[in-house]
Amino acid sequence: RSSDLNHELKYIIVVFTFKDNLESHETVDEYVRNLKESNRKFRNFIEACGNRYFAINNKETNHGDREEQISQLISMVDRMVEENNGMCYTNEMYAQIGRA
Repeated sequence: RSSDLNHELKYIIVVFTFKDNLESHETVDEYVRNLKESNRKFRNFIEACGNRYFAINNKETNHGDREEQISQLISMVDRMVEENNGMCYTNEMYAQIGRA
């Protein structure tokens, strides 16, 4: 159902796991902006999720930089939970939608 999906979208962060594959001059923000031309449906999904997205460099070897990536993602999750009045998506929510 559309209303159920809209409710679920406020609990989603899109995580890209290819930051290391971006062109050296392209940021993840530029990549997402460019999706408007190449993949409009995916771009619409990201927008519906509140433009919450994060990119991880899978090949990062520097321990400090890996820790920084984790810290940034956790901060994004914390902000999302705060925006949702302290609520996280729960198994109970998922079960309710399955029963609807």
